[in-house]
This record gives sequence, C-alpha cells and structure tokens, in this order.
Amino acid sequence: MASKDVVTPASAVMTARRQVPGADVVRASLCRSSDALVYVIMALQKDGRIVQVMIDGSSGRVRSVK
Repeated sequence: MASKDVVTPASAVMTARRQVPGADVVRASLCRSSDALVYVIMALQKDGRIVQVMIDGSSGRVRSVK
C-alpha cells in the first residue's frame, strides 16, 4: 500500500459511535480490504444486537453499517 496516512483508532471509534448512538463499542480492528485499510468496529446495542461499522482507514469516512 502506498499511503501510510491512517486515522487514529480513537477517531474511528468516535465516528462509529455517532453512527450507532447508545451502543457500546466492543471491538475495533484495523484490517486490509483489497488495497485499502479499514477499521471494522463492532458495537453492542442495548437490545443485544451487534452492529458492524466499517470506517475507511485513510479518510475516516463510514463505508458501511450492518
């Protein structure tokens, strides 16, 4: 990978928390997806459901919420 600029884990977690208000972040991992780095953040909602938030590692933007 050519770029070495990656957002901080704390920034990625804060972005995920804005996407899933009231949920507890239980795991945050920096992973390689194709030729890019992404944060995969798992959040536990109050009703027991797990939500996966994927954050682009270089821009800090949300890729998906499942």
